[in-house]
Amino acid sequence: MGNKLGWIGGLAVMLGLNIGGALWSKPVAAASIGGPGTAVVTLLGMGVVALATPGYLALTKSWSVSPGHYYYNSRLLIPENKEVSHFIGWSVLWPSILMSGFVILQILVIAGASYLHTFFPAVSIQIFTVLLLLLTVCIVWFGIRTVGKIEIVLSAFLLVSIGIILSLGILNIDPNKLTPVFPSGPIPTLSTMGVMLTTFITGLYVIDFGDDIENPEKAFGRILFINTGAVALIGTGVILVSVGMVPYDQLANQTLRVVTSEYLGPGLLVVSTVAAMVAGVTSNIAILSMVTRYVKAVANDGVLPKWLGKENKYGEPKYVLVILGAASVVGVFLNIPLNDMIQGSAIGNLTLLTVTSLTASRLPSTHPDIFEKGPLAESRYLTPRTVRWIPRAAMVVLGTLVVSMAMESPTGVRWYLLFVFSGVVLYGIQKLRGTISVDTDDVGKMAYSPSDD
Repeated sequence: MGNKLGWIGGLAVMLGLNIGGALWSKPVAAASIGGPGTAVVTLLGMGVVALATPGYLALTKSWSVSPGHYYYNSRLLIPENKEVSHFIGWSVLWPSILMSGFVILQILVIAGASYLHTFFPAVSIQIFTVLLLLLTVCIVWFGIRTVGKIEIVLSAFLLVSIGIILSLGILNIDPNKLTPVFPSGPIPTLSTMGVMLTTFITGLYVIDFGDDIENPEKAFGRILFINTGAVALIGTGVILVSVGMVPYDQLANQTLRVVTSEYLGPGLLVVSTVAAMVAGVTSNIAILSMVTRYVKAVANDGVLPKWLGKENKYGEPKYVLVILGAASVVGVFLNIPLNDMIQGSAIGNLTLLTVTSLTASRLPSTHPDIFEKGPLAESRYLTPRTVRWIPRAAMVVLGTLVVSMAMESPTGVRWYLLFVFSGVVLYGIQKLRGTISVDTDDVGKMAYSPSDD
């Protein structure tokens, strides 16, 4: 366990992911679409996490493996047809890998880069974005334990900074700007739930660190509960301050910098600048740590070249880090509108969560043994009925949000479908070459299987 994180380190990584750069850009982007009502649907979104939680806990207690979002879907979704299950698991994961490189990583540091540009106007936002991205890659290079230690310090700093910024912002809210509550109608407002949901439902991504956290079957529930509550409340506060300071229809393609410049003095604006910069880096550290595990896993399966899984002396796949860093730099210069980037990445994230909820809901049918003699036999909460039906309810809600976001952002959905198509083509090529393996033995097995008897 020397190379593993305790539950506090795991929580710090998840808080770094969720209270980082996303909270400096996504709530503002969402508020520009849904107005003040975005705060209401954000709080309602916590119910979606509650619906997804039983399925995710059942998966982690049944099989502690990293990265969970790949192995669960590729091995457990349709175990009676391993090849189809593997293809689906790959197809829903590949867009997340690509979006992380070209879209998500830069989204999370744009706010910090825009703050820095305010103080150093001779340097463009794009250059600052590139520098912050390279800093992230350098930190992740030194391995998960280093990441955990750094995230504990940076997450603590962020919580204090955001507390100061929001407290002062709430005191300056103009109540007249909070009405009407739903100025855009039901569909656009519903789509903002999907965007905001991705700022705190990503706490579920803790399953992608199953092999990196001590006693994951006990730690995951605690991490998920604390992370979700904290991030949802902070996100709601950012929305209320944003629409209470700046008319919602003037927030499109903006970050929190536009809002805080309305009420923070020069001294506190420096704090906000440092916090925004740190926020982006903390989020990207967690995302890079997660995505490198994705790529290593699919490379081991032969979907991507095996050499991508080669590690440096700190246990991180070195070529993956270099390629993701380069892809994120290229993405900076594509000049995709911020709102479209956020919507497209949200569609990919929620689709992955939807399929994983489906995988969990099938456990009572595909692996009834884990409820009879396995790790869930003694659970009063994770019963076959609970695990079968509650994740299905989460699927319906998540699927509805994906459709609403697709209707709101045709450009975002086109980017997502382009990435899916490229993944299908790549899989087909590797399948014809005979490099793909769907064997599970090399990644362990579930905590209980009939062969254990």
